[in-house]
Amino acid sequence: MKEHMDIIWDLLIETLRINEIEVTLHDFDCFAAIKARKAGKSFSDEQHLEGIVFALLSSQRPWKPILNNYQKIKELFGDFNYQYIFNQKAEYFEQGIRELKCGNKSIHRQMQALQSIVLKLEYIKEKHGGLDSFVVSDNPVNIAMLISSNKEYKIPELGFALALEYLRNIGIDVAKPDSQLCRLFGNKRLGLSSHDIASPNEVVRYIEEIANANEVAQAEVGTTFWMLCAKDYGNICSQKPNCSKCKLYIICNIKSEKYTC
Repeated sequence: MKEHMDIIWDLLIETLRINEIEVTLHDFDCFAAIKARKAGKSFSDEQHLEGIVFALLSSQRPWKPILNNYQKIKELFGDFNYQYIFNQKAEYFEQGIRELKCGNKSIHRQMQALQSIVLKLEYIKEKHGGLDSFVVSDNPVNIAMLISSNKEYKIPELGFALALEYLRNIGIDVAKPDSQLCRLFGNKRLGLSSHDIASPNEVVRYIEEIANANEVAQAEVGTTFWMLCAKDYGNICSQKPNCSKCKLYIICNIKSEKYTC
């Protein structure tokens, strides 16, 4: 299906238009962060930790409840001040997140790892003369690989996709290859990948190609495709797709509105 790469973006935008789905980029602080970084802004240590925590909280759960409690979450974490994190027990943060109904299946482990995350950030800062210096020292994929899998740089609880979301949260123009996009780009759907489920690396590459071809930010392309799938947004190409609402159907491998993964 790669021969259709040139029309995928147009079909996506048309699908959202006819279904009156607003591309609500203002729901995501990352777009203001990307604009600010391009204008020369440097991000503080606290903002780096904030980017990591919100990436962790987004894991395998709807985004809207987190968005609706954004300020309360920032207050819970003391605006991500390092000393504040060390002055509280992990259970305090876990309980606070659960009370806000913003937890996920990994929330206990994530909160237990908070102090270790801070220590790793301090190590990276010392080694590279600053966290911002580190995150722009190589392309986003390579940085994400380092902090998700390299023993020296591994940030606890961050896999490759969440590492890319962290980078996006601090103004790096890159897409998060979450599970919905891996399914969407796989061979059972849009067929950009030869695998039933595209790999995260494949998703990042396809989004980069689409972004470059249409002169759109990679983060915007990734988020717009995600909105096609996400429960609280388009909810069109979810696990049980509603193909009758989707213009991408003409180039999709589903060819049946009854299809489910």
